[in-house]
Amino acid sequence: MTKNTLDLTAVWNDTMALLNAHKEAAIAIAGVFLFLPSWLFAYFVGEPDTGEVVDTDKIIDIMIEFYSENSLPVLAVGLLASFGTLAYYVILARKDYDSIGAGIAKALPIFPIFFVVSIITGFLTGLGLLAFIVGAFYLTGRFSAVAGVVAAEPERGIIGSIKYGWSLTDNVGWMAFLIIFIVSMVGAVIGFLVGAIVGLISGYFGGPLLLTAFSSLISAIFSVVTATLMIAIYRHLKPQVDGADANTREIQE
Repeated sequence: MTKNTLDLTAVWNDTMALLNAHKEAAIAIAGVFLFLPSWLFAYFVGEPDTGEVVDTDKIIDIMIEFYSENSLPVLAVGLLASFGTLAYYVILARKDYDSIGAGIAKALPIFPIFFVVSIITGFLTGLGLLAFIVGAFYLTGRFSAVAGVVAAEPERGIIGSIKYGWSLTDNVGWMAFLIIFIVSMVGAVIGFLVGAIVGLISGYFGGPLLLTAFSSLISAIFSVVTATLMIAIYRHLKPQVDGADANTREIQE
């Protein structure tokens, strides 16, 4: 049996090609479901005020109190972001739609599956983090193709999607994590450097309105790139498991 393989350059090139082919969908979904809700929350609700608190227990108490007091807006922003991400997955992974709106509509009936799958995989990854941090890294890689499975093959259901996604990353769990880690680190560095510049500018001209807008924009961009990367990983692994030539895939127009 041929072992699955992942190539960083090939996956990244496919990620960029998918972003270019679906830039209108990326902009629309990121703006409506990711950027705007996050910006409104950051501007009107804000963030937990830990001040100069250094005691871990006190910081945890502050965080719990903040999210408890703002549970409804937190839930609303989270659900919007989750659904928007799924809609973007569907648009990237499928062809049975003729517009961005139709692609978003395709995500509606499978959102419950996606939501439960996200909770299960997130919980298991969290257990890996608590048990041994390296385990969380490994599980991040092993679950990296699950979102693509749910978006492209929702008929597999909750458990079927997780099991098939797990099989897709057989032998490449660490490589999948490495690809995600590298992209995340590069994005974090770029976000930090640009954020520092914008922070200085906003201090003179824009104030919190500009700063919160920029923070939400960077978060939305990063989320879109990461989501595209996950679909690229799924697209590279599925043909190998199904016995097709991975190089014959076509970028969806």
